[in-house]
Amino acid sequence: MKYLAIDTTTLEIKLAIYNTENQETFQIIEHVGRKQSEKLHIKIKEILETNNLKVSDLNTIVVNLGPGSYTSLRLGIATAKGLALPFKHINVVGVDSFKMMEELYAKQDTDAIMLENNASQLYLQTNGQQVIIAPEEVKDYLTEGQKVFGTGFEEYKEYLENYNLQENTGKIEAIDLINYAIKHDLSDKPLEPLYIKPLTYKKYVYKL
Repeated sequence: MKYLAIDTTTLEIKLAIYNTENQETFQIIEHVGRKQSEKLHIKIKEILETNNLKVSDLNTIVVNLGPGSYTSLRLGIATAKGLALPFKHINVVGVDSFKMMEELYAKQDTDAIMLENNASQLYLQTNGQQVIIAPEEVKDYLTEGQKVFGTGFEEYKEYLENYNLQENTGKIEAIDLINYAIKHDLSDKPLEPLYIKPLTYKKYVYKL
């Protein structure tokens, strides 16, 4: 079985190839800023050629469903579907980053998951809700000493001093998507982007 993973949830393009026959993995991570749509097909062609593969050689394409920006999520999903469309044998499945993080790290209902995004905001899952917030709003959603898994701890540490931060638990690599897909039957899950709408409108400056 040959897998391709596509992750466009950040300003990076993350791709991975995994071949179950020889257990070989290969990954590409490239910061492309706002040029994802220009670069994605180029990088996919690159990773396939590097591994002497064609699209038709693939069995499954795994795409990260988010959270992320609406545009970047739609790009990843549409690209995965487009690659598989001419080939009936290629399955396309999606992975919810929050669900994957829950399985990897969060073992209690009170554990929170935090992921930074590209506009100096944070995606937060805690107490049964998923929100996108500014760092200074963390105090409105977390309780003192609450265990938090994810990313953004160093960049936003001034807002996170009162919480039990679990370092080095949030960096999602493309190969993680494949590993999750192998362990779970995702074939009946809809390929819908996990886009979390802001609770209030604010003008944010996106990182480049």
